[in-house]
Amino acid sequence: MSNRSSIPRIHKPSLNKDIGATSLTDVLPRPDAPYDLTDEEAQEWWAIVNRMPADYFPRETHGLLSNYCRLTISIRHLTQLIHTIEAAVPFDLNGYDRLIKLRSNEIRTASTLGNRLMITRLAQLREGKAVETLPFKTPWQLNDDSPG
Repeated sequence: MSNRSSIPRIHKPSLNKDIGATSLTDVLPRPDAPYDLTDEEAQEWWAIVNRMPADYFPRETHGLLSNYCRLTISIRHLTQLIHTIEAAVPFDLNGYDRLIKLRSNEIRTASTLGNRLMITRLAQLREGKAVETLPFKTPWQLNDDSPG
């Protein structure tokens, strides 16, 4: 006689089709914006998080995403300051130059973070997604009647 009858059977839970969830990502909550973000930065967080699948940003990426949101808003504010200086009389060339350089550095940093988070188009293309290009003629082919 075997002991199999004394071992309880473990059944895999079946998916209840009546629940309405079609996949695991439908029931996963999206990561909440950290409380140290400003309202404007939190809006940026939600715009990014809601655009991606619910499980796209694991806990270890939240710091990078927070800083990406901070940089995005900082770049927006620097651009507003640059526009203010451009309209000012007399024109402050030194202040303008400082802000342009600062914004340039912030843009580079944000670009790097966006690539690391895989939220930029370039980062997604590097992961093997196909690039759709429109057929075009190079300048030296413009007088040529043959197709692109």
